This record gives sequence, structure tokens and C-alpha cells, in this order.
Amino acid sequence: MKKLSTFLTICLFFFVSNCFAALPVTDNYFRAWDSNSKLLSGGCLYTYEPGTTTKVTTYSNSLGTVANTNPITLDGDGKASVYANAPIKFVLYEPDPSGICKETPSTTLIESRDNVNSVQYVDWYRNIAELSAATDNVVGKTYYTQGYTTPGDGGGAPYLIKTVADYGKTPDGYVDHWADAAHTIVAILLPAHGLNIKTCGAAGDNVHDDYPAISAAINYAVAKGISSIYFPSSIYLLLSGTINFDTGIYLQGLGFHGDGNTSVIRQTGAGLDCIDLSTTQVLRSSFIKDMSLISVSGHVLNVKYGISGFHLLNVDLETLSTGKSVLYSNLPTLGIYNSRFISGNWTVPVGSTVNPVDIVVSATNFNENLFESLVANNSTNERFIRITCTDTASYLTNNTFRNINFENCKGGGIEVYNQKSLKLDGLSFWDAGVYTKSLVYLGANSGYETIATTINRVSRNGDSRADATVFDIQVVGGEDTVYSQCFTPVNSGGLDSGSYDFGGKRFIQIGLLYGVTGNGNPGGITLDPANGASLQSAKIATKSQSIMSGGTLTIASGEITLTGYGRYEIDTESAAGSDDLDTITYGAVTDGYILHIRPYNEDHDIVIKNGTGNIILSGNADFTMILAYDNLTLMWVSAFGKWVEQSRMKFI
Repeated sequence: MKKLSTFLTICLFFFVSNCFAALPVTDNYFRAWDSNSKLLSGGCLYTYEPGTTTKVTTYSNSLGTVANTNPITLDGDGKASVYANAPIKFVLYEPDPSGICKETPSTTLIESRDNVNSVQYVDWYRNIAELSAATDNVVGKTYYTQGYTTPGDGGGAPYLIKTVADYGKTPDGYVDHWADAAHTIVAILLPAHGLNIKTCGAAGDNVHDDYPAISAAINYAVAKGISSIYFPSSIYLLLSGTINFDTGIYLQGLGFHGDGNTSVIRQTGAGLDCIDLSTTQVLRSSFIKDMSLISVSGHVLNVKYGISGFHLLNVDLETLSTGKSVLYSNLPTLGIYNSRFISGNWTVPVGSTVNPVDIVVSATNFNENLFESLVANNSTNERFIRITCTDTASYLTNNTFRNINFENCKGGGIEVYNQKSLKLDGLSFWDAGVYTKSLVYLGANSGYETIATTINRVSRNGDSRADATVFDIQVVGGEDTVYSQCFTPVNSGGLDSGSYDFGGKRFIQIGLLYGVTGNGNPGGITLDPANGASLQSAKIATKSQSIMSGGTLTIASGEITLTGYGRYEIDTESAAGSDDLDTITYGAVTDGYILHIRPYNEDHDIVIKNGTGNIILSGNADFTMILAYDNLTLMWVSAFGKWVEQSRMKFI
């Protein structure tokens, strides 16, 4: 244990669990942590005379011959050597974005302590081993350890000394430790808002097994109400077990976070998954963000019981096994709800024989989920994402797949069943060569067809389909599906003709349909009139055709009355400079019909009112059309008794 009486030595425990200490003649430094238990690299430390804003000089050596700057900029480990021989006022601020602390503080204040003097001793150790070997630790006293000096040494936190009898259990060597050689007293980690995994003894050296340390950290965080566990940039190896986000009790709000894809958890245990998100209790409002997760021979993430409100943010997932998935769930007890999987590279090896995302649920156990801004790699035999339901009398509702880039996915992109109000938006397919399965496949189990689906911005770039049985979009039974910006001319970033099979049901196309052949139907679309099929659109057109106009309508007391379906130009009442349109009427409007409107006169602004009459607009806000090229597309939804916006164009 080190003590200093001739020079100032302090350790302040902030409300956000920051700690800094001017340490003595050997191994001396001031160190600070932020609220997530991350070292406060670049923090700005100001020193003043007590009770004033008059700066005072401190020194970086115990002889007082080398002066510090004021402010002092903490190094990459949140450290600085600080010595003084008189009482002093310390003020700590957040790092300056420029990387250089200013003469006058310009960032957020973390903590201030006044009149700190040389009689304030700190008892400290270099590491846990030194603390455990000590012979003079005092029961009831708090000791501080530097920590993080060698892989797996733990520490970097304060510890309270208790007797074994008072503590009630044998220390595990991760969050609690023996505090004497005779094993009569225990050093117990004091809780904070965040927990650094290296405090719990994780080595992060890609050599030692970090599974026991991570498991101990999860148990400790749950018991103490800690919300996040921080994984500094390192490779954390798992050899002996699967990380389990489940401690046998109700678990809510716990998360892992790192420094991006340089914070890696790598599972190398034979057949072991990397992380089980739940086993006996539903996992609620928890997260993993800014990390990479890898499994050599198992699944990466396995949902066994259920998750709700889970967030996977900026996380790369990779399995090295051709028979395992990056996200897997087989009949979870409570399913997957209201969860977000946003941003990351998800990768399987070339030749994978399973769906990289493979989720099988029963009943209505997959709802309100979002998959967004992902890169899906190397699904060469099966579609990358498969969501299916074993219950033949249930729908999976309100799921969204947005802005997903499928690269080298010969087996296709998305395969889903029993979906209601499904949204597919911004799906892009690249570099597969020849696709062997339909890129998007909407299936049905025992008549529970895909209904009320929106498909927008799907593109296949430069590759081809193996034969006539492989489609870009294939629907096996489906009702009331809206397609937008998919049917575009060949070689303009959309899908080509002859690449759709819509299963003989009703579909609604927003905008132009190019490549028309036969009886006015787009080339390659299969429609079976005997099965109640119809294709309804503002206009089915070749490249040389345009949408036919229904004429000009003039607003009367906020209302227009249609004379049929199609496109209309709208003028203001009495040629006013601006007029509101809140109600659109038509004698026999049918569910799913499309209306397209634009201004008649650029000097007469048309303000489409949201919610005032029978019009619902995106964002619940009004929309003003001024220029002739401004336009709005609406669809009649009988269930609401409203015209609902499908798309708009606004020129500025």
C-alpha cells in the first residue's frame, strides 16, 4: 500500500463514479473515468487556489521541479501526474472537441472539489494481487486499485473491506477478492452506473478464456442494478461457455457496449453459441451496441425464451460455420417483439447451408420489429432472412425491413410467412452473379396470406436469375399489397420485366409500370382473374405513355368531388392565391383505389390539410403544393374511411 504525506494525494468519487488521484512518488498519476466506466481520455483538469478562480501551479514530479500546464489535458488512459504542497481546488471538465483544453473552460463540468489538502490520504494498490497479499487492510475501509496494467489483473475501481462472516460468501475472484493472505477478510467491488469488463478480470488478449469474467460481470450488474457493461477495444475470447443474458431472474435494461468493431467477443468453444439472449425469462429493454460478435462453430445470437424492446445497434455478426446462423430462434416461448436490429455487417461463410437469419415462431410471436441499414453477406444457398410461423391461424404484424444491402446472396434475400402490414423498403441485391432463388419471397401457411404489404425501392444490380422459376419478387397468395418504385425501366436501378409472380391476387402499383405486354399487364406478372385478381394503378404505361388526366377540379369550401379515378389538377376557389383542401368525395369509392393530384396553376397554392377532413398525410402534417411538378398520391382505405398518402413529390 502507498501513502503520501509531503505531497498532495487525493481520490474523489464523483456522482458519475469518476475517480482521480494524484499518486505518490512512484507510479504517480491522476486518473479519471466517465459515467460508462471508460477512461476519460482528453479530460480537462484545472487547478486553483482554494475558494477562488485563481490558477495555481502543480507539478508532474514529486520534487516540484517540472510544472504542469493549467489546464492539464489527461492522456489516452485518463491520466496525468499531479503534485502540490498546499491545499488546492480541483475542477474537472469533459474533453474539448479540438483535443486541446482551453485556458477558459469551454466544455461540460464533471466535478469540482475545493480545499483538498495533504492530510487527505488515499490507500491504493497497483493491482488486485497486491491488495490480496496485503497484511494491514482495515475492515470497513475503502481501497483503490489502479488496474488494467496487465491482462486479467482486474481492478481500476474502489473496493470495500468486509469480514467473510459479514459478507456471507466466498469471493469469486472477479467482482470480489480475498483482502488478506489468511483469507479472513474480503475486498468487495463498489457499484457504479457503468461497469468496465476489465475491472472484473477479463483479459481481452485473444488468449485467455474471458467467459467466467463476463458471466460474473452480468450477475454483478443485475444484482447491483448496473445498466451497462463496457468492453474496451480488445478481443475477448470465449472457450468454456455461452454468454447468457439471463440470470434466472427478471432482467431488464442491461446492455453491452464497446468501441466499435475493435471490441470483439469471439466464441471458439466447440459447438457453442456466442450469446443466448434469454433462456428462462423474457429480456426487456436491453441492448448490445458498437461491437463485433463472432462464433466459430455455433450461432452468434440465439433467442431461446423471448426478447422485447431489444436493440442491436452498430454490431457486426459473423459465424464461421456453414451450418449456423448469425441470428437464430426456434420457437421461443414468448417470441420477439418491438426490437431493433440497426446497422452492421452480418456475414456467413460462402457455402452456408442454412438461413443466416432463421426465426421460427408460433402464434403471433414476431411483431413490431425493425431490421435496418444492414449489409448481408454470402448467403449462397438459402435466403439470408427467413421468418416463419408454425401456427396456421396467426399473423405476424407490422415488421419492417429497410435499407438492406444483400451482397453475394445467390440464395436470395428475404423469405417471410403469415405477414400482415409488412414493409420492405430499400432492398438492394449485388454481386451474386446468378440467383438460384427468388430474391423476395412472401409465403403463406394454410391460407394465411401476406396482406397489407408495402414494397418500395427494390433493386437488382447487374446480376441475372437462373431460370423462369426464379423471380425478383414472388408472392404465394397476398392481398392489398402496394408496390412503389420497383417497376422501373431496365438498367435504371430497378427490376426488369418478366421477374414478378404475384400469386393471382390484388395489388396496387404507385406510379408508372414500365414494360407493358399482352393484355395491358406488365410483362412477367402472373394474374389469375378466376382467382379474383386485379391490378389497379393510376396508369399502366409503356415508356412513351403518361398517366391520363381526369381533368381539372376546383376547390369548393375545402372540398373536391371526383368524377372518376386517375389524375387531377386542382385549382383554388375563386382563383385565390392559396386554398385549403381537406375533403375528397366520390360516390362509389372502392377500397384500395388510387388518386393522383397536382396544382393547376403555379400562382395558386394548394394546401392539403391533414386530419381536418378525410385525408391522412405522412408525418401528420399539412402538405403545400406550389409548382406544377409538385404532386401527391393517395389511396382510399375503407377501414379508416380516409384517403391515405402513399407518396409525394416536392420541388424546391
